[in-house]
Amino acid sequence: MGASKWFIRCKGIRQIIKGVFKQTDLIGEGQLWVGGIVSFSVIVLVVFAYVFSALYLRQYPIETTSNSSFTCNPSLRNSKFSTEMQLLGIPLNDEIQPIFDMLDAQPYTLNVDLVNTLFNCQDVIVQQTVGLVITFIASQNCSYHNAVLSVSITLPLHAIAIQLILNDTLSVGGIRVGLSGPEATKGDNYRVKELNFKQSYSVPNRVLSQNPSLQLQFIRLINSTDPLSEGQDTKFSALWIPTFSYVSDQLFLTETQYIGNTQLQTLFTISLSEKAYYVLNTQSPIAKQAEVVFHSILFTIVCLELFGLLFLIFKLLFIPLFKSIISKFHRISASEKYQTTKM
Repeated sequence: MGASKWFIRCKGIRQIIKGVFKQTDLIGEGQLWVGGIVSFSVIVLVVFAYVFSALYLRQYPIETTSNSSFTCNPSLRNSKFSTEMQLLGIPLNDEIQPIFDMLDAQPYTLNVDLVNTLFNCQDVIVQQTVGLVITFIASQNCSYHNAVLSVSITLPLHAIAIQLILNDTLSVGGIRVGLSGPEATKGDNYRVKELNFKQSYSVPNRVLSQNPSLQLQFIRLINSTDPLSEGQDTKFSALWIPTFSYVSDQLFLTETQYIGNTQLQTLFTISLSEKAYYVLNTQSPIAKQAEVVFHSILFTIVCLELFGLLFLIFKLLFIPLFKSIISKFHRISASEKYQTTKM
């Protein structure tokens, strides 16, 4: 604008540009063309703020997001987490109760591998103990391959004791115990993840004892994802977390100790139970949709008011001061010119 002032041919264009800037002046309400330039700057600033807010809002939940491309930190997420432990005896609300029912209904399959052994399927008898009731399981999946005896047992209950009776004095070099269970869903808000894990046990230069015992305890891990907007449903996912406990000296024996035993069979007991508490992980958004909209509008108003205040200060303070200095300068120049002419 300042450069076009010195070109006569650009006078019309200059007036058009000034008119456009005055029409777009949101700060000074069309009083000065400079306000239009400042208004364009405010609009650019606000647009960038809106774009950042929209992209940041989409960084939730973490399961469905990828690295952030709009910030220097690619791991920036709109998520915060909290973890707490709750006793199972505390009554549950209607919103979280279905995920507990789905965990209770998830079927278990116990998988046991006897490694480096000569036992075969004909030597194995499986029995289950519920309380004081002992029941023999007539049918189970069993296979023998490369000195590994694999037995799979479908469990009728989650809290149960399974005993594998091996009718012979043969040795077992190591064991591998695991559980499996299918995934289950209920609508879009409830999901029980697939259960599939195995844990191996072996000690160098030792064999499995003839009365080994292994305790498996399970913890319910509940993941709760709060909605991004009011009125939406909370989503739940869950899985079982296993913990093992055993005494290694009782689980494995040296060759001398094993030969000294007079038992004619090996009784392997696996006890399954559940902890008296569960773990609740809660994921919630740092900024919800309503908060982002409100803060974006508030930011726009603050920007307009702030630049309006600066424009008002410039108009009431700096412009009069500048005009006063120019006027004084002109008076001094005129006085000096008059004195020079008089001389």
